[in-house]
Amino acid sequence: MRIKLDHSQTNKGILVNQSGLRSFPSYLREFLDLRTIIAIIALSLGILVALASGPDSISAQLRKAAREIVITSRIELDQYFNPNQLPTVYIDMNFESYQRIVEKRTEAITVGQLYATDDDFVPAQIRYMDQPPVKVRMRLKGDMSDHWAGDKWSYRVHVLDGREVAGLRRFSIQDPMTRQLINEWLIHQMMFAEDILTTRYAFINVVFNGQYKGTYAIEESFSGELLEAQRRTPGVIFKYENQQPIMYRSNTVANDPVLSSQATTAANMLQSGHVTKVYDNDRMGRLLALLMLWDANHGVGDQNRRYYFNPINAQIEPISYDASPVLYPDNTEIVLPELQSMHPLVAIAYIREMIKVSDEDYLNTFKTDVRNQLETFLTALRREYLSLEAPWTQLSSRQASLRRTLNTKILVVAMADIRSEPHPHLLLEISNLGRNNTLLSGLILNNSPIDIQQHWILPNQTQDQGLQSGAIILPPASQDANVLNSPYISNRDALSLSIPIDTLVPTEQSILKEYSLQLLVSNTTLTEEITVPVYIHDKQSVSPIPSDNSILDLVSKHPFISIDKQKETLYISAGIWDVMGDLVLPQSMKTVILPGTTLRFDTGAVLVARNSLDVLGTDKLPVVLTAKQQTWGGVSVIEALHESSWKHVLIEKTEGVNRAGWTLTGGITFYESPSVLDHVKVAETVAEDALNIVRSSYKITNSEFRSTVSDAFDGDFSDGTISTSHFHDIGGDAIDVSGANLSVTSNSISKVVDKAISAGENSSVEIDNIKIENVGIGIASKDSSTVSISNSIISKANNAALAAFIKKPEYGPATIRTNQLTISDTELNVLVQTNSTVLLNGIMQNTSTIDVDDLYAQGILGN
Repeated sequence: MRIKLDHSQTNKGILVNQSGLRSFPSYLREFLDLRTIIAIIALSLGILVALASGPDSISAQLRKAAREIVITSRIELDQYFNPNQLPTVYIDMNFESYQRIVEKRTEAITVGQLYATDDDFVPAQIRYMDQPPVKVRMRLKGDMSDHWAGDKWSYRVHVLDGREVAGLRRFSIQDPMTRQLINEWLIHQMMFAEDILTTRYAFINVVFNGQYKGTYAIEESFSGELLEAQRRTPGVIFKYENQQPIMYRSNTVANDPVLSSQATTAANMLQSGHVTKVYDNDRMGRLLALLMLWDANHGVGDQNRRYYFNPINAQIEPISYDASPVLYPDNTEIVLPELQSMHPLVAIAYIREMIKVSDEDYLNTFKTDVRNQLETFLTALRREYLSLEAPWTQLSSRQASLRRTLNTKILVVAMADIRSEPHPHLLLEISNLGRNNTLLSGLILNNSPIDIQQHWILPNQTQDQGLQSGAIILPPASQDANVLNSPYISNRDALSLSIPIDTLVPTEQSILKEYSLQLLVSNTTLTEEITVPVYIHDKQSVSPIPSDNSILDLVSKHPFISIDKQKETLYISAGIWDVMGDLVLPQSMKTVILPGTTLRFDTGAVLVARNSLDVLGTDKLPVVLTAKQQTWGGVSVIEALHESSWKHVLIEKTEGVNRAGWTLTGGITFYESPSVLDHVKVAETVAEDALNIVRSSYKITNSEFRSTVSDAFDGDFSDGTISTSHFHDIGGDAIDVSGANLSVTSNSISKVVDKAISAGENSSVEIDNIKIENVGIGIASKDSSTVSISNSIISKANNAALAAFIKKPEYGPATIRTNQLTISDTELNVLVQTNSTVLLNGIMQNTSTIDVDDLYAQGILGN
C-alpha cells in the first residue's frame, strides 16, 4: 500500500481551535508504558495458570508466558488499538544508535535549538505494512523544540539500497501538531489542485522499538521523485541561504553536467534582478493567493521558500513548503498586500486567483473532493486531538472578507515597453484588476507630475477611453479575460498609452536607468489616492531561451516572413530559405508556414514558438525543416494556448538543445502545447528523443519516424493517440511514455534496438492492431503501468515479446493483458517479475525474481 495522495482534489484546510488540546495517549504514557502493561498482564496470567497446574508445570508455564511477552511486543499493536485505517511504519533502532539520538536531543534542549548535520544520521530499520524491512539512516529534525521536546520526536529518514517506504526514498515524520494538524494536509491538496509544486504529505501510525507512538505526519523530502509525481521533468531544487541558492542533492547536481548547468543558470538568473524573466509569475501569484486565504504567513518566509528550475521553459517555479496554516478563529479579516510591492504579472495572477478562491462554490467543491480522505485522517487524529474539526467556518469567513476587500480596494497594475517604430515611444499598458471604476489622473516622473495627453491614448478593442477633466476612467478588467496571453497585460482589458520618449526623457536607455515612472490613481469618490509604479520592460535577456524581438525587427532579419495584422498571424512564405541564427516567433501572434517552404538552420540553431505554430504542407508541396550542414537544434513549441496543426512536413537532422541550462531532449518539443500531427516525417535525428511531448494533448496520424539514434517518440505526462503510423530503424524505443494515457492503433514498428512500446510510471496504454518485428523487446510495462493489447502481432523479439517489471522502487508492479496476440520467432515470450502480471490471451504467466538493474546493465531491458 502506498500513501494515497489524490492530486485531483481541490479542498481547503480545516481548522481547530488548538488551544487546550492534549494528546490523549500521552495521558496514559505519563503513568505506564503500554508494552510494560502488556508484559505484566501476560506474565501474571502465566503465573496464575502455572500455580493452578501444580509445581511441576510452573517452569514450563513461565517459559510459555515469556514467549508470549516477546510475541506480543512484536505484534502489530494497531490491531490491539484498532485506532484508525492508516498504514503503520515500524522503526527498529539499536541501543547505540538510539543513544546518539538521545544525546543530540539533550544538546538541542540545552541550547534551545537543533543544529543538525549529516553526521547525526544513525542506522535503523523500517518495516512498512507487510513489506520486507528496509535499511535506513535517521536523525532528529526540526529547528525548534516543538519537534523534539515532547514524547513524539520528529525524524529525517533516508532509505538505503535503492529501496522505498510508502513510495518515498527520503522523507520526514513528525507530530502533526508541528504543522497545524489537518490544516497542512488540506493546503497541500489545494496546491496539488492548482498545479503548484509541493511535497507529498499524509498521516501514518508509528511504532518505535515496539512502542506505539501514535499518529505521525509523513512528508517527502525534496528530490526527483517529488517532481516526477507532479508531472515535472528532472531539474534542480534549491533554497536560499544568505542570498545564495543552495541546491538539494548537491553532490548529485555537481556530478551531473546537465543539472550543474541548470544550477548555474538558475543562480545567474536570480542574481540578475529581472524578476519577470526569472520566475513562473503565474504560479507565484497563485501560491501567494492561496497562502493569504489560509493565513499561512509561515509559508511566505524566506526560510521556507523552495524553488524548482524548469529546464524546458527556463523559469523558476515556487514550491509550497511548511505553510503551517493557523487559521485562528478571531483572525478572519484579510488585508491584501499593496500590489505596488509585486511585479505586475505576479499581481495579475494573484488577484485572478483571489477572485477564484473567494467564490463560495470553490470551497464547496473542494470540501466534496477531499471528503473521504479527510474523514479517514480526522478519525485517526481525533484519538489524540479529541476536539479536532475541519476549519470550514474560518475559511468561509476569510472568503467573505476577501470578497469585501476585492470589492473596495484600488487594484491597478502597469507595464511599459520601449518601442522604436514608427518613432521612439513608450507603450504603457494599464489594467484595473478591481471591481470598480478607477480614475487615472496623471503620471509622476521622478516626483514631477505629468499631465496625460489625449493623443497618447490608443484605440481599444472594447472600450473608448478619453480624458474627462484631465483624468481617464479605468473600468474593471473582464474577469474571463486571459490576461497572461502575452508578456504584457492583455490589450483587450488594458488602457494603452503611446508616449513619445522625448516627452519624458532625453534618451531611451535613460528611462530605464535614471528615472522612475508612476501612475496617480484614485477611486471615483476621490476618497483614496495612491501611486502605482510602472514596470518598464528591459529587453536585456537573462534566460538561456532566445527572446523575441519586435515584429518589425523579425521581418527585417527574415525577409521570408510577412504579417497579417488583422488576423494577428505571421506567414512564412514558400521557397528555400536559409535562416540566420535562431528563429524566435512572437508570443503575440500565431504563425503559419505555407506549403512548399524549406527552412535550413545553422548548427545548434532553434525554432522557438510560444503561440500556435501551424505547418501546412501538402502532398505535392511539403514543408521541410532541416540543417544547413550536419545538424540543428530543432523545433520547440512552449506554452502555446492554442493547438498547433502540422501536415505534410519533414523534420530532419535535429539534435536537441543543451544551452546554458535550457535542456530539451527532443529534436521536436511540445511543452504544455496541444498538437495534431498528420503525415509528418521525422528522420535522421541524433537527439535523445526525435519527438518529445510534455504535459500536452496530441494526435499523431499517418506519420513516419525513421533513422533515429535514440528514442523516436517520448510522451511525458501527456495524453494522446498514435495511429496508422510507421516506426523503423530506431536506435532506442519506438514509443516511450511516462505518466501518460495513450491509445496506439494500426501502426507498424520494425528494426528497433530497444522496445517497440514502453509504458512507465503509472501509464495506461491501449494497443490494437499493431505489427511489431525485429525488436529488442516487443512491449514493456513497468512501474505501476497497465498495458492492454488486442489483435496484434509480435515477431522476432530478441529479448522478450512482453516484459512487466518494476524499475523504480517508489512505484508498484506492472500489468499486461492481451487478447488475440500472436507471438512468433521469439525465444522468450514473456519476462515477468514477481508481483507483476502478464495475462497472455487469458492465461496467467509465471513470474520470477528478476535483477532489473543487472538486466539494464546488460542492455536486455534497455539502454
